Amino acid sequence: MDITVIGLGYVGLPTALLLASKGYEVLGVDINETHLKRIEDGTVYFDEPIWQKLLKENTLNHNFKTSDTLTKSDTYIIAVPTPVKDSKLDMTYIFNVLDEIADVLERGNVIILESTVKPGITKEIGEILYQKTQLIPGKDFYLAHVPERVIPGNSYYELINNSRLIGGINDISSQKVYDIYNSFVKGEMIKCESEYAEISKIVENSFRDLNIAFANEVLLISEKLGLDPWKVIENANRHPRVNILNPGIGVGGHCIPVDPWFLHQGYPEEAGLVLQARLRNDYMPIKVSKDIQSLLEKYKKKKVAILGCAYKPDSNDDRESPVYEIVKNLISVGVEVTLFDPNVKSHREFKIENTLESAVNDVDIIVIAVAHKEFLELSPSVLRSITPSIIILDCTNMINKDSYEANNFDMYLLGNLKVKGEKELYENATVSR
Repeated sequence: MDITVIGLGYVGLPTALLLASKGYEVLGVDINETHLKRIEDGTVYFDEPIWQKLLKENTLNHNFKTSDTLTKSDTYIIAVPTPVKDSKLDMTYIFNVLDEIADVLERGNVIILESTVKPGITKEIGEILYQKTQLIPGKDFYLAHVPERVIPGNSYYELINNSRLIGGINDISSQKVYDIYNSFVKGEMIKCESEYAEISKIVENSFRDLNIAFANEVLLISEKLGLDPWKVIENANRHPRVNILNPGIGVGGHCIPVDPWFLHQGYPEEAGLVLQARLRNDYMPIKVSKDIQSLLEKYKKKKVAILGCAYKPDSNDDRESPVYEIVKNLISVGVEVTLFDPNVKSHREFKIENTLESAVNDVDIIVIAVAHKEFLELSPSVLRSITPSIIILDCTNMINKDSYEANNFDMYLLGNLKVKGEKELYENATVSR
């Protein structure tokens, strides 16, 4: 069987390589020429070595090829972005793909939608292709939505072992797609109607967004009360049925800050709580920016080094990272900012320093934004030897406050911004609307 995977991003390329490793002849299609050239040169941008190995093996045995042009195939897997612009789902990439598939679609073909979408889109795709080709979905060709559930940095394990929803537009569509994924998925596969697969994916990520928003609200309320939010959460979590997450600088990644908008767009009256969670989490980079500005004014300083650019610890994935929103906010008011991340080497808009030394040299405040293990292991005496800065804002609650204070650093903690016993509450701790 020939399989064409359209969109070679964090989901499409790994899926294509897994299918190729199981003997399918896979064509990977992408419109990004730079990205295609990197893959053709044998390079992947994931931080899991297994993908580099699979790319080399399946290129050598000719099971995997790439192209910028769609051709006839037995199966098409759509894994293109579905971004949110101005809080609205943008389906442009999917609609463009449908135009190309319609030109080559034949009876018996299978179409699998992996891109995250709002409820009803899979059947809408079937109707669009029917209008273009007069081929009947579910009879002349088969169609299903199969949402991914993977986390960058552990995608190989999760693509194989996580459960998968096979949301066909009818039973035969579900079965045909089930048979394909059964070649590499060891986790439970549940056949269901396409609407269940569609909404389950966005409900999952909306749930996570809500939990993070609650943790951030605990932080804001605790700060207003003059209490340490990290201790508040630690105490609350002693209850056997309570598990509050850690607060932070905001929410990043391609899924959690995006998918809740799919619910709100389709159901604005019902998804009020989802909207408030999104607003709360989107506010956190603004709050952190204001906190940094307050510290700069307090100390009459102007230079800041931010450590961490990825959206989560120990990853090189910086998609939708709230760090960049903080940087934009600071630059807009004239603050000088340097960036360093041991895993993220470049950004299309901001310069990322090659070394920690170059990032923190001659700055006034150091902000630990992401809990990378390299920052956890960083010795305060070593940091003291390379920077004259005496001010640290820890947004992760990861470093040993006492050891840094013993080396004459003034330590601030997000949500508890006071120096060595000062009982000072900062303004703008809660969003005003």
